Amino acid sequence: MRGHSFLTYERDGIAYSHHQWLLQHVLPEQIVMSFSETALMDAAIRSGHGLGIMNVKLAEPDEKAGTMIRCFGPPEELSSQHLMLISPDAYRRPEVKKFTKFFAPRYAAIFR
Repeated sequence: MRGHSFLTYERDGIAYSHHQWLLQHVLPEQIVMSFSETALMDAAIRSGHGLGIMNVKLAEPDEKAGTMIRCFGPPEELSSQHLMLISPDAYRRPEVKKFTKFFAPRYAAIFR
């Protein structure tokens, strides 16, 4: 990854594994911009200001359109689990159960 400029996401009080991974693989001086909002970082990547780590599913339309190129597949160590948390009291309510049954499989399908 020598010779490339990188963009990253950093926010005070948030441990962000993608930023830590990037620091393990590039020199600190290669990181030319840091953003506290992921949408701003994504826009800067799309504008060509540097390489960066993006959610595969969110970048897929750009990749299909040929406006962005994937440099490598998703590193396994950056995979994360998604949880849907509902309090037991809320889950007892019929409308919450109904919404959960509707929403959970659709959300999971996004990340397959």
